[in-house]
Parts: sequence; structure tokens; C-alpha cells
Amino acid sequence: MNDSSFLLTQSYQSDLPSETLCSDFESKWRSLEEPPRIEDYLGDTAGPQRSTLLARLILIELRYRFLSGETPELAEYARRFPQEETQIEGLRPSYQRVRDEVDKATAETHVTPSARKVLGKFQLMARVGKGGFGEVWRAWDPELRRLVAIKILYRDKTALEHIDLARHEAKVAAQLVHPNIVRMYSFEDEEECVYTVSEFIDGFNLRQIQKQNRLNHVEAARICGQIARALHHAHQFGIVHRDVKPANVMLDMAGAAKLTDFGVAHWASAEQTLRVRKDVVGSANYMSPEQARGADVTPMSDVYSLGILFYEAVTGELPFKGPAKQILVAHQYNDPPMPRKKNSAISRDLETVCLKALEKDPEQRYQTAEQFAEDLEAIVKGDPVKARPVNWLERRWRAIRRKPYTTAAILGSAAMALTGAALALQASATHDDGKLAIQFDGTPGALYVVHHVDPETGLAVKTGTIAEIRDRSAVLRPQEEETRRLRLPPGFYSVSGFHDDSMVEVFRTVPSSATEIPWARSYQMFQYVTENTIEWPAIPVRTSPFENDFVTIPGYKLDFGNEEDGTRHAKEVISFLIATREFSVADYIRFRGEIHPRHEDVQDRDSPQAVRFDEAMSWAEHSGARLPTEHEFEYVARLKQMARERDFETLEAVAASGNISLDELLRRLAQVKGIDDGPAEWVMGAPAAYWKIAGNAAPREWGEDFHVLKGGVSSAFTDSDIETPVPPDYREVLFYAIKPDQTISFRLAKNLFVTGPANKQ
Repeated sequence: MNDSSFLLTQSYQSDLPSETLCSDFESKWRSLEEPPRIEDYLGDTAGPQRSTLLARLILIELRYRFLSGETPELAEYARRFPQEETQIEGLRPSYQRVRDEVDKATAETHVTPSARKVLGKFQLMARVGKGGFGEVWRAWDPELRRLVAIKILYRDKTALEHIDLARHEAKVAAQLVHPNIVRMYSFEDEEECVYTVSEFIDGFNLRQIQKQNRLNHVEAARICGQIARALHHAHQFGIVHRDVKPANVMLDMAGAAKLTDFGVAHWASAEQTLRVRKDVVGSANYMSPEQARGADVTPMSDVYSLGILFYEAVTGELPFKGPAKQILVAHQYNDPPMPRKKNSAISRDLETVCLKALEKDPEQRYQTAEQFAEDLEAIVKGDPVKARPVNWLERRWRAIRRKPYTTAAILGSAAMALTGAALALQASATHDDGKLAIQFDGTPGALYVVHHVDPETGLAVKTGTIAEIRDRSAVLRPQEEETRRLRLPPGFYSVSGFHDDSMVEVFRTVPSSATEIPWARSYQMFQYVTENTIEWPAIPVRTSPFENDFVTIPGYKLDFGNEEDGTRHAKEVISFLIATREFSVADYIRFRGEIHPRHEDVQDRDSPQAVRFDEAMSWAEHSGARLPTEHEFEYVARLKQMARERDFETLEAVAASGNISLDELLRRLAQVKGIDDGPAEWVMGAPAAYWKIAGNAAPREWGEDFHVLKGGVSSAFTDSDIETPVPPDYREVLFYAIKPDQTISFRLAKNLFVTGPANKQ
């Protein structure tokens, strides 16, 4: 991909309400048959849902019409849909972005006009990359109905050894089937070009992510742990990658890491090893000492390269810098600077693991990538690592034995500057781009990440072009006393703040106009500053008093909803933290210092706190957490149901996805109380979201003040047919307010990219 976004580190995904309709609409455009009509897809939708769906369909159609050489104008759509003329005119910035993207994707391409949309059986959609060896296209396989990535090498522009390299990559990668390795499907040989067909990863490579921000230590360990598992799988087939570097690590929108580009891999069963240069193979910055000497490589060589990648991820810079030859010498003779000197927040265990992977002598490194993976996974879970630190005397003795080569000063000491601030445009911008300037106060030195949230699902919006996603996201790390400033279009946003080992996630609203009357609820509050500027309530990052009340639940893909009401759908839930109990009266006293007037007569202070939905949102914010989404809540309830029914096959798969034992997963689930037999609890997401995600029409229209209850039966309903424990798919819909005798509770949830006590579960 050509761009990057910090959104990759977020731990939950999104499904737009009209996703199924839009996917089918785009599929029809790809089919090269009669183009579909937007009118046929709008149906009887009305209100905001119709406007949203119409906008998405128009943008999809525009992209394909531009690709086919047409130059449609928005005025055409205004004539077709006169009632939506104002909304269509508001699409002008998006219209221009789509046009610019298509122009950029098709500029300077060597694909002939007759083949621009088709290459072999594949339908080319957009160019997503260009390098020294050729171009990479996102394409559609009409036979297997899946997106693929096509790497094209044109014979008149490519040396024979590069074509052989691509053929070799396809031959090697095709042997490997692993969730953290990009699948290679085929190598095709055409008259004008050759091309490889592989799995398309909707995401970015690690180099693009690092340009935005240094990774959280736990996130870096998680990513590198997955790549270590992928390398171990390749090593078992006799394949050493030999070019492990950030550009060859892809992260999909779910945050899963995928290893790609086996073009310089040594295949033990091959007759010879391909080399990109006469002396060494690989990338100088990430090359092992034995590679730098031109000696034979082993699986431990990949361990070293991954160690360099890990070092860079947690410190923000490479251990060795300078000209390529100088770096090759440093790999052989110089010790890397101690990671904790580069970043004092790094733990001793993390430093020990990193340095063991970077030992000059292969026999002193991890002997398998699997061993490296196990220690990285221990860091993620907060468990002790197996590696032991090397004392100063031993390290010095090893350096003397290596007879280090004296070089010029090749190490820089400046930490990598955060470039994500470029996403946060200054409020002084004067151009009319449909955005409002926002300012807010926060914790000095804290990092803030802002991303767009679909209020109907409670999930981060990840669909759309890269430009559209980036247009609704920001990364901020201002100076100590500087006011946080950014510009965003109207919508619902999550703001995650990080400082030391603390994290807070809050929700905020950007209105369509600064003069709108704000809601009284904290997550919808703002203050008028000027005609084009608003101020959000302060977002401090502070330690939560409930840090020890969370357990980590590994993610997995399950079915949700049920067939009877048309809400059945599959959804992957990303690993997250959930509170072991419902928020209690005592908890309220704990963080507010007083009892809520509504509960003065409550004798049992450990009983769940009865709240309105807006209170649950606000109190979760003050607790440094958020409400769970409906999918997260039902996911835990389903896992507990499986545990009761001894459905260990699925539970074992869930445990494996989180790199923990089945016993550990069962222990964590047992800690979560009251999720299927206590008072009903508020969750994030609008009532109609389940039907829309499943691709069906909701049975009725609910206003924005109606919200979903899960996990129990509220006193507002008398459904005698509901058994205990409550079925995971059972849900109620209730107005946001409650009556004095109603028992509506809530529990806290958090994303899984926060360090600290909660991550040790």
C-alpha cells in the first residue's frame, strides 16, 4: 500500500450497516457485465440511512467509471436524485480524492489499454504499489471470487535474474501455509509480462506504520512473536527467509502480522541459492553477521534479523547506521546500544530478549524462532521470560574476542521524532474542507490517537480509501503545556490516550456546525469557541483504580445473532480486556468519593450499580475504560457456554489464537462473573446494527436514544421464557433512561494495546 495509518494498532474492527449491499454493488461492477443501478440498491431506505448508503454507492460507482475512462460529474447524480442534491454536493472532496487516486493508480502504467481491466483471468482494480521490479495491483479473481495481489514484471523492463527471482519466490512461498505468511497462489507467464498471484492483505507494511509512530512495547512483541512463529514454520520446511525487514511484514486491518517476499530465501532443497549481489543477500540494516561475511545462513540468521526489527520497533531507531559497508562491519563486530539507554520505559526482560536475539555468535542466540516467539509471547502476557541477561564482564569479554573493527561514529542518539502529528492539522487552517477545528486539554507528554467510530456498532470504521480513513484519524503528541488541536469532519470518534503505563479511551462527537446545541451527555459534549472551532471536554490520562479487575480474552471468529430474526452473521472479535464483574455501588463510591443519590438505600455495596446508558458511558470514561461492544459481550458469553457444555474443540482453537493453554482460557472465563445470569447490562451499538451487519432489514426503526442490553433480563421486561443462564444471543432494547426500580448495569472493557497490570492476566 502507498500510505499508512496508526489505526492498525487498534484492537477492534468495524462493519458498516450497508456493507453487504455495497459489497454486492461493487462485485457487480467487477463482473464486467451490465453495470448495476444505484436506484436498485436504495430500496425503501429513508432518512440518514438512505443518505449514507447513497453516498457510498456513488463513490463506488465513480471509482469504476473513472477506471473505465469515463469522466462523470456530480451534477449527473444530483439530477438522478434531486431530493439528495445538497448531500451529493457535499461529496465533492471525496469525488476529487477518488479521481486523484484513479489518476495516480493508472499513471505511467505499462498495462495496455485493452488489458487495463483484465490480465489473464484477473480483473485489475487499482495499482497499490510500484518498485524496482515492477508493479503491484489489487485484483479480483472471478472464478474463486476473492481479492488477490498481482505483482507484474514486464519483460522489456525487467532483467532476467529478477524474473527468475519472482519465479523462485512463488516456488518457495507456495510450500508454506501459515496464518502469518502471505499465501502465494501461482506464477503466471504471459507474452508481455510475468506475474505472481498472492493473497491480498488489506493493510500496510510495518515500515509504513513505523513512519507514523513507535510501536507500543506489547504491540511490538505481539507482532514480532507472530512473525517468529511464521519463520519457525518456514524453517521446518528447510526455508530461511534471509530478508526479514519491516517492509516485508504486512499488518492487516485486524492487526495480524503476515510475512511476505521470500524472493531471496534459501531453499535447502533447491539446487542453488539466488543472490541479489555477488557477495551477500538481503538488506544491510537487518543482515545477520554471518550474512554480512557471505557465510552460510541458518534459521538463527532469521532470528537475528527479526531481533533487529524488534530493536527498531521498541527503541524507535536501528542499532547501526551509516553507509551500507559500514553497517555490515558493525553487524559483525559492534554491540548494539543497550535498548534501555534508548528508551528508559523498556523493561529489563524485554531488553534481555532483544539482546539475546542479537548475539553475534549464532550459537548464543535463540536456537529456534519458536524459542524467540515463546519469550516474545511471555512479554505480551507479562510472564517471566526464559532468556537470562548477560552481565557486563561477559559482554566485554565477548567483544574483546571478536577483535572489534574500529569505525567512525556510526550511531545516532536522537530518538525518532513522531511524525503522526502531521495528521493533526492546525486549527488555524482557513480552507473550507467540511471539517471543524477541535481543541482539548490533556495530560502533558501523553500520546493521543483519534479514530472514527460507527455509532451503530461501536466499532472503528476501517473501510474506505486510505485517504478517507486518514481524513478521520489523527495522532497527537504535543509539547508539555500545548493545547491539543486537530481538524475532523462531523462524526463520532474514539480518543485513546497513553502516558507511561496508563491508558484511557473516551468517545467524543464532532457536530456538523459549531453552533449546534450540544447534548448534556459527556461523550456528546462540546463548547462553542468560534464559528469554525469547538472545544472538547478535557481528556486526562490517569491510572484506573480498576486495573486489576480485567482479564484478557483472546480473539476468534464466531457466529453471532440467530436465524429466527435474521441477525445471524459471522464476526471476528479481536483480543480485548473485560472486567471480571459488573460495576458496583462500591465502585462508584471508590472513584467519586460519594454514593449516588439513587442508591442511598442500597444495603449491599457490592451489588451492581443501576444506571442510564449515558451514565454508563460517562462512568466508564472516568474509570479509564469503555463499554464492551455487543459482539465482545456475546463472545464472552458464548465461550462461557462452551465451557459449561465442554465444547473444548472450539475453546482450544480460541486458546491457541491467544497463545495460551486451554486451562488458562478456562481460568480466565471462570473469573468473569454475571455475564449471563445477572442484571442486564448496557453495551455499545445501536439496536438495528445486528440486522444491518447480517444484511437484513431491521424489524423497526429505533431512535438514537434506544440502546441494547445483554447478559440478563431487566426489570423493565417480564419474559418468563428466558432461562438461566441467559442465552448469549438474547438481547433487549431499552430507552437510554431507567426507572428507579429497574436494574440496568454495565461492565468495563479496554483495548489490548495497554501495558500494566491488566495485561498480566
